[in-house]
Amino acid sequence: MKEFIMSDKFRCVHLNYYPVGQGLFTSGKICDKDTIRFSWIYDCGTTGQENNIDKLTDLFFKDMNKKHVLDLLIVSHFDEDHYKGISNLVSKCEKIKTIVLPYLEIEERLLLFYFAFKKKYIKNEDKIKFFNFFINPNDFFSDKVEKIILIRKSGNDEQIPEENKFSENENDNDYIIKYEFEEKKENDNKNYFIKPDNKKVEILKKRTIISLKNFWEFIFYNDPSIEFYNNNDFKEKIKVEVKYYNNRINEIISKSNEKNKIEIINNIIKKLKNIYDDKIKDIKKKKRSKIKNESSLFLYTGPSQNIYKNSNLNSKQKFGSLYTGDGNLKSDNNFKALSNYLSKYRMERILNFQVMHHGAHGDWKEGLASRLKPEFSVFSTNANRTLDPNTKFEKFEYLSGNKNHRHPNLEVWKDFSKVSKNVIVNEHSGLTIFIALLSNRIFHIYVGKNFEKKENKFIYHPSYCRHFHCFPNW
Repeated sequence: MKEFIMSDKFRCVHLNYYPVGQGLFTSGKICDKDTIRFSWIYDCGTTGQENNIDKLTDLFFKDMNKKHVLDLLIVSHFDEDHYKGISNLVSKCEKIKTIVLPYLEIEERLLLFYFAFKKKYIKNEDKIKFFNFFINPNDFFSDKVEKIILIRKSGNDEQIPEENKFSENENDNDYIIKYEFEEKKENDNKNYFIKPDNKKVEILKKRTIISLKNFWEFIFYNDPSIEFYNNNDFKEKIKVEVKYYNNRINEIISKSNEKNKIEIINNIIKKLKNIYDDKIKDIKKKKRSKIKNESSLFLYTGPSQNIYKNSNLNSKQKFGSLYTGDGNLKSDNNFKALSNYLSKYRMERILNFQVMHHGAHGDWKEGLASRLKPEFSVFSTNANRTLDPNTKFEKFEYLSGNKNHRHPNLEVWKDFSKVSKNVIVNEHSGLTIFIALLSNRIFHIYVGKNFEKKENKFIYHPSYCRHFHCFPNW
């Protein structure tokens, strides 16, 4: 193992998977030496105990040197095990500069809110809070948030350029992200909080690379090949009465009395129940459960092409990360659309792949792993990998919060184990990936545990200090 010491020109990227069990909570930060320059979170949820994720958000801020400002928060989709900790996280933040959400129509958001309420993900006392989260994010995130950005479905033939250009006079030390927004359309006005005069909520221009100078980039992908619940009868039923829903939403916003707000929300729930019972109830449970995942937002993040060009790196070395939430890559069309959008250049440089939907069989296709070829495949789920004492074959012991889901599927696990190092992040153990750069040259990578749960407490293993170890071959 090699060891090196931080220098004045040292920069690092530090990625964390937190031990939430069945769910997903990940973070990243970029540092110049000991100073945190930029931070982000992709999803913050679990089906497990809320006090665990509460402790983990505290540890996140401790790792941020108690700085309670978050630069970027991404919510991949509206499923409990990906958003359950968001409210707690927001309450601890002094400011969130940007929140990114998938673009959904009013009828889609209402359906997801009803699903969450019906499955008792939302407690009665939290009705107002989570109604706002699904329907009116402006109020949910309040004044703590500077900007809410929505990501539309990507076009079928769209492709992100491989390189992002910056003018020569831009300051290299500037870690402020610059966004490009598209003009809001007439239909967007029906979406309650997406108003032309509301500059807090914007829609990201398609094919946009969100870049921290010529150093690190973020790319969002919303699969165009998956249509969010194509039951037109249901959609039309809500669209016909969209004025009713928007009026009720405006009433909730204007009312100060919580009792009045809850009464209005209860009336909306009754109306949605009638539509649900008429149009959706008889659809198979498995298909209904997948509706929540059909808007799952992917995130690719990694070094810009400039880093490869201005160093003596092997151009094939992998330093990118691909997060999929509960996304779907079960068909050739799904994979081709993603691959085309990100470009071959990025698809060949995936170091860290968050396996979609916790390793579920229904969102995977045999041979997918050999097309992605990540160095590390991360399964965020509440399971332990063991050997069957009789057959000596691998099997999984499914722990609390995961016994109904039974993730990951063994076939999916084996497919990825052929080409990558598989890692399970469960309620007992997390993962850190640490990428170190010296004079703009990617130098070394450290991968190991970050948090362990012992005697109901999380023990933190700091993933960077003045001296640290890393793989010698990187």
